[in-house]
Amino acid sequence: MSDKIIKNHKLLIYLSSIFSFQVFIGPIIVFFYTKYMGLSFSQYFFLDGLIFVLLALFEIPSGYIADKFGRKKVLLISQFFLVISMIILIVMPSFTGALISGFMLSLFSALSSGNSSALIFELFSKNNCINELEKTYAKSYSISIISSIIFATISSITFQYNMTIPIILDILFLLISLILNLFLLKDDLDYNPVHKNVKSIGFDKAELLNVTPIFIITALWFVITRVSFSYYQPIFETFNIEKYYGITFALFTVFCSLSSYIYSKIANKFSYKSTMILISILLALSFIGMSFNNIFFIITMIFLQQIMRGIYPTVSNIIKNLYINPTTKFRVTYLSYASFISSIFSGLMLGFSSLSLRYYSLLSTIQILSILLAILLFATIILHNILLKKEFLIFYK
Repeated sequence: MSDKIIKNHKLLIYLSSIFSFQVFIGPIIVFFYTKYMGLSFSQYFFLDGLIFVLLALFEIPSGYIADKFGRKKVLLISQFFLVISMIILIVMPSFTGALISGFMLSLFSALSSGNSSALIFELFSKNNCINELEKTYAKSYSISIISSIIFATISSITFQYNMTIPIILDILFLLISLILNLFLLKDDLDYNPVHKNVKSIGFDKAELLNVTPIFIITALWFVITRVSFSYYQPIFETFNIEKYYGITFALFTVFCSLSSYIYSKIANKFSYKSTMILISILLALSFIGMSFNNIFFIITMIFLQQIMRGIYPTVSNIIKNLYINPTTKFRVTYLSYASFISSIFSGLMLGFSSLSLRYYSLLSTIQILSILLAILLFATIILHNILLKKEFLIFYK
């Protein structure tokens, strides 16, 4: 594999970190659905939970379709229909429009998930460049966060002028991402094994069991950050300081970016096991801390969460792939299984949020959710470490 192809894919990683999905609507997504689409907070949490449940249903078959018919081809088709789903939000500002768009978002997000990362990981793995890939991901995530400060500022300003401008900008960015993938992403149509002397094992139960514990751990990292993010804006409104949300969110993003950049410099100094435990402890503590009835303490916990948010995606992306057998032809299917787990947990927790908010206060709901997720996370880590120590699990480092 030529150095030019490696460089092209590094360029793709960096550019994709800028032209990423929903960078404009993301920071104000709760405001968009409640003010433009006309949803209540309860309806928004229901919709968000439903999207994740549908994602879970579509994940496994979509991963197999990508492995079977071409990862790049499926990715490009999915991105095109994601554009359509976002246009629906503009032309149908209602709960019905949100449901239709949410269904399409779930289906085509599932079809697109894992394709690019699987192709890139296999490319770097074949060239013994995993450490370089990890550093590239960390740097790209730092770039993504810095650029998101600019995009969040733009979306906040333009949203006040016209509530559809942020989503129009997201559509433009998605089209640019589609073009970048079309020209820069190399599709391994033959799905050659990484180690040519070893026969591909396919998609079997033993390998499925091997990846499940780490997939659950990384899924719970995502769930904690994703669910807690949904509470940021309601918390600011509860304490009547929503006018400070924009500047505070920008500061959150700066902390996130700095932690990502620093991690790119020191990633090789820590084992994946110690990093995994540290991320888990700090994410769990930060979410539990958000349930305290003190806005200054809550903001401190959110800042702590942002530091971990700058680190965990890189670790998650690499460590999941290192538990997948390097000779398999079904890497996207496995990564879709990882997304399936994330979607199931996210859908359940967001659905619980929607139900709990009908009977309990915002902070009480956060307290129940955070403790539940912490118990699940550390129980899974203990199980993972026991199975790894007894060699029931294989870490393909």
